[in-house]
Amino acid sequence: MRTRMILRMVLILAAISLTLTLILYIALIDLSYVEIYIDDSIIYRFIVPCGSEVSISFNNSYTGSPVAITLEICREFRGAGMITDAAGYEYYSQDILDVNMSLKTYKSKEIIFCTSQKLEIKILGNKLLINNSCARIKSRDLIKLSTP
Repeated sequence: MRTRMILRMVLILAAISLTLTLILYIALIDLSYVEIYIDDSIIYRFIVPCGSEVSISFNNSYTGSPVAITLEICREFRGAGMITDAAGYEYYSQDILDVNMSLKTYKSKEIIFCTSQKLEIKILGNKLLINNSCARIKSRDLIKLSTP
């Protein structure tokens, strides 16, 4: 009788442990680890939920147009959209492609922007200003999912 009770307790604890592990695993799947480097030195690390946005703003050095690019983060960066003036759209599209449609197909684990002027990066309410440097932003899986 006592052995049966101990066995039931062990099974209940195992079930609770498995359930908690599964809940934690599912929660972590929807998180990404983001690193921001300036001139190859890491300066920020973030854990962000899927669907978070990173915004990169700068002035185009050729047209002088203000440009704001928005990317969504979910284990990789995905293009969301770009806002600029008519001269900026003309410069980036060359009257051939729709910049925003093209940007929506963009996917990458890493983005790099270099500027000879000012660059602003916004992520999770944090703002980073960069002058005359290169910024590299990497997205990594918090949990690496294995594929068969």
